Amino acid sequence: MRCHIEASGFRLRINDAEILKGVDFCAPKNSISVIVGPSGSGKTTFLKTINRLTELYGKVEWSGDLKLDGESIFTLNPVELRRRVGMVFQIPNPFPHLSIFDNVALPARVNGIARGDSDVRSIVKWALEKAMLWDEVKDRLDKRPNILSGGQKQRLCIARALAMRPEVLLLDEPTANIDVVNSKKIEEALRELKNEVTIIMVTHNPNQALRIGDYIAVMFEGRIVEEGPVREVALKTRNPITQSLLSGGW
Repeated sequence: MRCHIEASGFRLRINDAEILKGVDFCAPKNSISVIVGPSGSGKTTFLKTINRLTELYGKVEWSGDLKLDGESIFTLNPVELRRRVGMVFQIPNPFPHLSIFDNVALPARVNGIARGDSDVRSIVKWALEKAMLWDEVKDRLDKRPNILSGGQKQRLCIARALAMRPEVLLLDEPTANIDVVNSKKIEEALRELKNEVTIIMVTHNPNQALRIGDYIAVMFEGRIVEEGPVREVALKTRNPITQSLLSGGW
């Protein structure tokens, strides 16, 4: 099994507080890996560390290693890393002053993904289609995103991240504040996207993890206490933390 993202004994301290305590993790290429666990277990911090966003928060110290396709992320230029590893946050955050079109076009232009206007239009259409939003906004591309529902805004953020043509897409509880209809559309989009990009998603919902995940990692107090194929873990786990999580105990 080829790990697209791999952590080995990874420890992280932020402002002298140890958050991650020897994480071992593997996200196979072209799969959906879900990270689950109680609040405060380190899930979001780990996700943000994969594209080095945690370095923006203060004094950061780390040991062990965290690799992208076999290469330590700490040897890569952070800007290039964040192009290769996109991220979508829990609360939708489209650029309010830009049109729907330009929200998706901007990262493609700035990072040299698109060459010329026709290329930009092609990438915008592709990204919105992959986020299952194109049919809903194709006649309103010049409007600002404030006309969209919360779920549509989140899918716009997914499209914006995809416009960078990343290898890996990180999602931090992307459906936590979204209605059921949009949640289903996001899940459907992710199932199709895994053929083109490796997906790592934090979720608080064990049913969602079992529904769309190929692999699962259970995080507790800064450590991965169990990981493996979702069905195998669900059927065979004897770990009391995993059992409690999957039965809805948290």
